[in-house]
Amino acid sequence: MKPFFTFLFLFLSTSSLFSQVKPDANNTGTTGTLTLYTGDANIIEDGAILENLIINGSLNIKAPNVIIRNCLINTTGTYGIRCNYGHENILIEDCEIRGMSSAAVYGSDFTAKRCKVWDSGADGFKPSSNFLIESCYIYKLGYIDDAHADGVQMVAGNNGVIRWNNFAMPYDEPGYHNSQCIIMSTNVGTIDDILIEDNWINGGGYSVQIIDKGNGYGVPTNVSVLNNLFGRDHQFGPKRTDDGVVWQCNTYEDNGEAIGECPALSVESLTMAKGIKMYPNPTSDYLNFNFSVEFSGTLFMYDLTGRQVLALTLGDTIEDTVSVDCSEFTPGIYFVKMKSKNKSYATKIIIE
Repeated sequence: MKPFFTFLFLFLSTSSLFSQVKPDANNTGTTGTLTLYTGDANIIEDGAILENLIINGSLNIKAPNVIIRNCLINTTGTYGIRCNYGHENILIEDCEIRGMSSAAVYGSDFTAKRCKVWDSGADGFKPSSNFLIESCYIYKLGYIDDAHADGVQMVAGNNGVIRWNNFAMPYDEPGYHNSQCIIMSTNVGTIDDILIEDNWINGGGYSVQIIDKGNGYGVPTNVSVLNNLFGRDHQFGPKRTDDGVVWQCNTYEDNGEAIGECPALSVESLTMAKGIKMYPNPTSDYLNFNFSVEFSGTLFMYDLTGRQVLALTLGDTIEDTVSVDCSEFTPGIYFVKMKSKNKSYATKIIIE
């Protein structure tokens, strides 16, 4: 299989530090008129679409390719959406999920985009494997008195991306008991291959905690925390991570103060690189790279086994668009790396 490349001339404006708008209560969740859902809580139809609905209860996703779009899920159940029944390709977008006692979304093989997650008795997301959490607003967690609420709580699993989200979880918020914005702890199994990049993270005891729980599964492996902006409303500090976790180019939002290292030759997040824009992600056909700065180097793509599926030399790319045809790639998560003489960028993409 040989990808096909096209090169187009395009004038681009300078990109900002983050290519995404900071999620908040006004740009996440539902829009427009919603109608009351009267269907079953168990979704068993392959490809079912639930859209523009008020759902007073929980959903159990027991079929693949289910879409839940522009829905208010208001529940006193354990979970808002449960997707741990072994079915793939679940999309949750533009939803508000609130009221649950444990977590808004629990399970694997899901994508959650632009969701407003709040007023949880405990956690926001409890993912395990093959997940993307993107551009969501997570706040006001832990209304149960003895809760130790986490924005994302992961105790085992692999292949996950957490990016462009806003975790607004001050540790001392009245009426709520925020614990960690993001915690990954090998409680019941190994954790591997996780990317946490370009998020706004504020609050918790430790804002980000990635550790070996001590149950025999070891330290989480292949976990990278890159280019996140932190607030100062934490109790103990912005981070607690064991050796082996990659932590680079994270800063405080208020003044740009570095939290850890950001070496000049380190691998930086491609999604926030100045002068380079990558879109769309996920994609099913073309992946585009727009350049408003000169870049000379090589573009690589790898699948999850580490097999290189693309190596393309780039030179004098200023004001160009480089388009890669991904339509023949096997659907899944891929690593994208761009290397120049003195800088490297990396991110993950999803091919559908």
